[in-house]
Amino acid sequence: MYKFAIYRGAREVGGNQIFLSSGDTNISLDFGVPMGSEYFQYGRGPKTWGHRMYIGELPKIDGLYRNGLVESEGLRRTEEPFLKYVWLSHAHPDHKDGIPFLHKKTTLVTSPRTHLDLQNTEKTNRTKVFMAYPLSLMPLFRPENQSYYGYAYVLDKIPTFSKRTGKKKRKGRFDFSKPIIGHVVTKKKDQEPIPPRPLIKSDRLEFGKSVLEAFPVDHNIDAQGAVIRTPDMTIVYTGDFREGPNSERFFSERVPKRPDLLIMEATTAGRLEKGQEKSLEINQVSEELVKRIKDYEFGGPLFIRMTEADKTTLMQIERAAGRLGKMPLVSPELAYSLKQTDSMYPGISEGIGVWQRESGITLDEEFAEGFKKQVYKKFKDKVFSDQDIAKKEGEYIRIITKRQKDIEKFFDWRPTRGLFVDTTTEAWNEETGIQFEKTENFIRSFHLNFTRVHSSGHADQSYSLQKIEQIDPKMVMLIHVSEDEIPYNGRMVPICEYHGDRVKDLMGDRTIVVVPVRGATYDLVPGGRPMVGMPISSEHLPDKIPEVPPTLPPPLPIAQVVESIIEEKKVAQPKFAVKKLDKWQDSSEQTEPEKV
Repeated sequence: MYKFAIYRGAREVGGNQIFLSSGDTNISLDFGVPMGSEYFQYGRGPKTWGHRMYIGELPKIDGLYRNGLVESEGLRRTEEPFLKYVWLSHAHPDHKDGIPFLHKKTTLVTSPRTHLDLQNTEKTNRTKVFMAYPLSLMPLFRPENQSYYGYAYVLDKIPTFSKRTGKKKRKGRFDFSKPIIGHVVTKKKDQEPIPPRPLIKSDRLEFGKSVLEAFPVDHNIDAQGAVIRTPDMTIVYTGDFREGPNSERFFSERVPKRPDLLIMEATTAGRLEKGQEKSLEINQVSEELVKRIKDYEFGGPLFIRMTEADKTTLMQIERAAGRLGKMPLVSPELAYSLKQTDSMYPGISEGIGVWQRESGITLDEEFAEGFKKQVYKKFKDKVFSDQDIAKKEGEYIRIITKRQKDIEKFFDWRPTRGLFVDTTTEAWNEETGIQFEKTENFIRSFHLNFTRVHSSGHADQSYSLQKIEQIDPKMVMLIHVSEDEIPYNGRMVPICEYHGDRVKDLMGDRTIVVVPVRGATYDLVPGGRPMVGMPISSEHLPDKIPEVPPTLPPPLPIAQVVESIIEEKKVAQPKFAVKKLDKWQDSSEQTEPEKV
């Protein structure tokens, strides 16, 4: 019997933290942080590990995190990790940003392509890491004997005093004994180098008697789905995916028929019901771009916004630029990433130029630093200053990403007319919808026409249902899907429940459909129904750490599960979940929970 828990990523978009225990080994499928929060605006949540754990975004479990962090939050230091492995499906923040906090002996397992995406992200985000460090910039690892930035230490922990007045200074100094990142850094004074996080760059992982095999799926970044084979059952985890040749091959050739459990994302379920436009297939993007640009009659510069690591969309933009006789110009950060992936995507950086990040200086000056030196050297005469572009703006298509400094570059360009095409993914909730509107308002303030040519990074509902019917799983768990409500059958229902009903209507009694509750564990028995267990919590772990990581706690009655979730998480969400959970256990085994 396997134990299984979806700590985050249930009834919300992103933050996947999916624990699987085989009895002697615990692994996690991704370990991210949620895209949204019940308490903060998107992108403005707490930046520190302890604060995120306090509001329930990270689980409170002994042995899960690095020992340098745990004592301040009341957890025990442990020699052995709770998780032996964390497998990363792709390098998006909602799947990776919790990994830097994990125990130093927890091994990161990912594919070579995703490993390269992680390196590129770290290399091109040169922001200082202070006390309230941004999670998206936390490196997951560092090369042997290197510290590229030198900012990986706690600041303000050791007070300093003025030699003249003796008063405490506003800022402290770096405490080199307490590095933020548990990886190799440059030696400071008598400090010993910190051992690097164990890393396996492979599409295959053997743990206990089980095997995890990773296969490419289509997404707006290099991504993989996983097939986990145990001695008596098969588990399939899609990660994030969209329609495309890799996803087709994954479901048709890699996933066996009738798996015991399918863990599937459903981000875009209910999109049309919410009034959002239908997404294009990725191979339709170049044709639609050409059509929109040709239909625009007023002239002026052209701008396209894309998701930074979405190489398939970039190739569609390059194809459209070729048909229009224009040169695509990308940011130095994107140019660096493309050069690094040339071997995996032959020719992707051919024919592109680079718009210069700095304004008001020429390339003859020694201004470039870090990775930009490499970019400007490699692209040589294909780097264009703002003045160069302004002279022949009709010959270029300027490509920007979601980076804030890309948007702010418009203050340097200051166009007074032209066309802006947004190809980034759709808003996944009301809050991000407002952000999209604000970006559009900003662009229109420069008198640019604004239009969208959109191919989602996530499969639409009809494609997801088609794949479920194709592989015919015994059980489906729906994750990475919002609890926002939409009208359905004359009433307002959460999108996750709406999508679950659609799957039930399609599959009938052949498939058990589960919309999981955050923090509850499930006992998985081949061919059986999921039994609800105890929420994962440090109180249920043994006092002494055994030679192998501890297993997940045993199941308890449903009333105690709900009671524990309410008490520990302080979130009044299980009220709706109780109704669903009642169907998964015999009524004779349950006691009536108190009303929340």
